[in-house]
Parts: sequence; C-alpha cells; structure tokens
Amino acid sequence: MSNSPPSDDVEARIETLLSEAVGLHSAGRIGLAEQIYQSILKLQRHHPVALHMLGVLSYQRGNHDKGIRFIRRALTVRPDFPDAINSLAGIYLHAGDAEQALSLLTETLALHEDFMAGLETQVRAQIRLRDYEAAAATYQRMDALKPGNQAILKDWAATLLTLGRYGEAEAMFGRALELNASDKDVRCYLAQAIKSHGRFAEALSILDDILSEHPEYVPALVHAGDAVQALGQPSDAIEHFRKAIALQPDHAEAHFNLGVSLLTVGEYREGWKEYAWRFRMSAYAAFKPPADAPLWEGEPLAGRSILIFAEQGLGDTIQFARYATLLKEQGATVHCQCSQSVAGLMATIDGISEVYTLTQVVPRVDFQISMMELPRLFDTDDETVPCRDGYVRASQNTFRPQRRPAVGLVWQGNVEHKNDAFRSAPLAGFDRLLSREDVAFYSLQYGQGVEQVAALGWQQRLVDISPQLAGFTNTADVVSGLDLVITVDTSMAHLAGALGVPVWVLASTTADWRWGRDTETTCWYSSMRLFRQRRLGVWDDVFAGLEKALADWVAGRAIEAKPTV
Repeated sequence: MSNSPPSDDVEARIETLLSEAVGLHSAGRIGLAEQIYQSILKLQRHHPVALHMLGVLSYQRGNHDKGIRFIRRALTVRPDFPDAINSLAGIYLHAGDAEQALSLLTETLALHEDFMAGLETQVRAQIRLRDYEAAAATYQRMDALKPGNQAILKDWAATLLTLGRYGEAEAMFGRALELNASDKDVRCYLAQAIKSHGRFAEALSILDDILSEHPEYVPALVHAGDAVQALGQPSDAIEHFRKAIALQPDHAEAHFNLGVSLLTVGEYREGWKEYAWRFRMSAYAAFKPPADAPLWEGEPLAGRSILIFAEQGLGDTIQFARYATLLKEQGATVHCQCSQSVAGLMATIDGISEVYTLTQVVPRVDFQISMMELPRLFDTDDETVPCRDGYVRASQNTFRPQRRPAVGLVWQGNVEHKNDAFRSAPLAGFDRLLSREDVAFYSLQYGQGVEQVAALGWQQRLVDISPQLAGFTNTADVVSGLDLVITVDTSMAHLAGALGVPVWVLASTTADWRWGRDTETTCWYSSMRLFRQRRLGVWDDVFAGLEKALADWVAGRAIEAKPTV
C-alpha cells in the first residue's frame, strides 16, 4: 500500500470506522472493535489512534507487552499524543512501575496543563510512591480545572489527612459536604480530621449520627471506637471494634485497635494477638524483617541464634529489649538490631550478645523476631513482665550533681510524634514546682523544647546539661546520677524506668496503652509513678499533684537522712 497521504474519501471512511470501533470497544465488544481497528490500519498503515486503541485492547486482554508495542508504535507516528502517553503510563503503573509512569507523564502534563486524564494517572502514581505532598499539589491542579467535583475534593482532603495537615483536610471535607451533605464517607473522613485535632467528642458526635443511619458502616465504627478510646472509655471502644470485626472479620485496623484497647484495660493475652494485626495494615505495606531467617514462633532455642529487631520508636525499643534476658534463659544467642542512638544502651542488657545498627548487615541467624512481638510469644500479663526493676546499665556513672536532691525534667516530646500535642506539657506549668530551693533541677530536654527555658528567663532555675545528653549512652550516665526524673511520656520515661531510677510520668487522657487508664503504677517499671490528666489538654491537676508529691518526697528523704539515736 502506498505511504502517500490518504484522500479525503479515505479520511472520511477512517473517521467513520474509528467512531464505530470506539463505540463497540466502549460497549465491551472488543472482538468486533479489533477487526475494525485492523481494517483502519489496512487503509492507513500507521494510523496513530488505531494503533493506540489496539494497544489498549491488547492490554485489556492481558497481553501487556503487545499493548506496549502498539502504543509505542502510535507514539513513533505522533510523539505528542497525550492519550497514548497516558495509556502507556497506566500500563506501567498497573505493572508496579510508578516511577516510569510519572516519567512518561511529566513532559506531557507540562505541555498540556488541562489534560485531566493524565493528571488522574499521575496522582495515582504519586500515591503509589507515597509522595503525598506531590499528590496534594496534583489534586489542587485538578480542582482548578474541574472545580466543584466531590470526588477530587474527597481524595485531596484524604491526602491532606495523610500528610497530617488536619486543618486543611477539615476545610476540604467541608467543601465536599457542601456538594452532598449526606455522603457518609466524607462525613466519616471529616470526623477523622476533627479527631486528629483532639476534638474527640465533636468527632464522636458526627460518627454517632452516621451510625444511627448506617449502623453497619465499618469505617465509622472503627473511628468511633478510636474516639471513645481517646476519651478514656476503652471498654466502649472494645465494643465498637468487636462489632466492626463481626461485620468485616479481616479488617486489620479494627483488630489492631481492638488490641490497643484490650492492652489498655490489661487484657493482655487477647490484646497481644489482636495487636499483631498491625502487620496487615497499609502502614506496614513496606515492612520487611531485616534478616534472611524465619520469624520465631516459640520454637526451642537451646543452641540456636535469634535476632531481635526494633520495629517502632526508641521508647518501644528500650521497653521491649528486656525480653532478651528470657531468650538467653532458653539457651539462645541473642543478636539485636536497633537505631544507632540506643545501640550502646542495648549492649548493656544481660542476654544480648551483639548489637547492630540499622545500616549494618545483620548476621545469619536461625530465627528473627520484632521486639514488640515478644510479649505475645511469652504470653506476658501484668504479673509476668520480666525485669521490671531495671535491666540496662549506665556504662560510666561519672555524672555528679552539684547538690542533692537532684531532679531531672523533660516537658517536650518529639514534635513529629502524632500524639505529641497531647503528651507534651508547657514548661511554664512547672513554675511552682521549680520554686523549691531545696531541690536542684536539671533540664534533661534535648533539642526541641529547650528554647522555652530562655523564653521564660529560667536559666538560673534549671541547670542546662544538654551537652552531656548526646546519645542514650551519655544520657543514661546522667540519669543514673539523679535522684528523680519527672517527664512527659517520651523515651526518657523508658530510659529512667529501665535504669531503675525513680521516674514520675505526666500522662494525658490519651496516654498510650502501656500506661493503662486509672492506676498510678505500671507493671512495666517498678520505679515509675503516673500522674494523670482529668481532662484532655488541662495539666493543672497534674502539676498540683506533682507539687504535693515532691513535697512529700523531699520530706521523706529528710526523715531518712536523720541520724538515729
């Protein structure tokens, strides 16, 4: 066939055939559509649209390679063919190559700013790559092109929620509800955004309204359970989660949250099993144990080696590394992988033979297990927690306070922690506590939060020893030389407890499951005392309790120091 340009009659014939083929294709009659696409290629050998549509058809039939070949032929004929580029990007995205999909779309979307189909593929690729900032920017671009589209607003708001931009997410869900006030999904998302601000009662009100209309709507049940858990009602939370699981038995988040609530009320046996569902949650999609070894599930360990590895935060690592002692008692050689900052501290635990940082190659071992799974495997309850009197050691013991009694203070946690706004307390609240002249106060604050000392002009009230707190090994040396540590719920609480140093912890109403809800003591550390909020965000009662307790503690020390006759 000649390669010369087709006549007007042939062009008209091709347009008619193409319209017919696309209609059949859209109706699912792909066999007839394919025949017509092929007929078009007989009339015009390199017709880009027919080649593109044959590529799409081949992909739909499951022949991805053939689909790619057809589409690339179309792009050879017409390099700037947005629909074909988008189809090719979609094929790569479906095959798991989101980076290639984005690469294909970048130039096209720069040239064709209003190409909505390409933006839709781009944002799916960005979400797949967990580049939520880029995805939010793409949704903003889509909203500008197609304002008032609830689906775009909902997905944009959900992305903002993932980014922790809760105020923006709340406003965006509000916009979506203006378009359809009855949409239960958007209402549930809105409640989630409100809940993330700590307005749990307000969120629960929205969720209860949804459940009154849709009593079997699982997302609302799960978020309502989370809200009542935060409001200090773990038993009600358990009821919500159990109902969600009855409706959707494989709902990983409902199981995990049930585990958190059960652990909060001390129902450890079932709680540990439900807590293990976290590994099936999307947040753990990329999680991979570090060694090439089976996960330990209680097999005999005499003469075997096992790697225990850190899974979550530094406080969790300190809290659960204690189980190395039990593994050693079973005859195991215990290796440990953890963050560089706590590696030296882990090396002081009886039972751990070698410590590896996260960047080091771990040894070949017989088994491996996350530290946070060890309580489940040892069937831990509040009576069988090991090493509650302490299990780490300060390697130097060189810190000498200027005078006694010496009390260390921590008021600010890591601001990146999702609960930090609730667990951290303002330094100003310690004003009356720090007015005691018979106690030497030392700032154990490191990094974030230290600026509050200068802002308050309290440099003379708190001795700054931050230069000695670089790394947990050095911090352990300081803490072991103190008489008491007063801290919000941070890794410092775990360090002091693991050292066996007296430690008082300020616990918010949303305190983590490990601190329970009612008691002043904890089964995890015998040297720890908990001072609890009565209302979320209000620390006044806690500070009042600390002042009285410190007065009693100082008086008690004075009595103990009196010489006997």
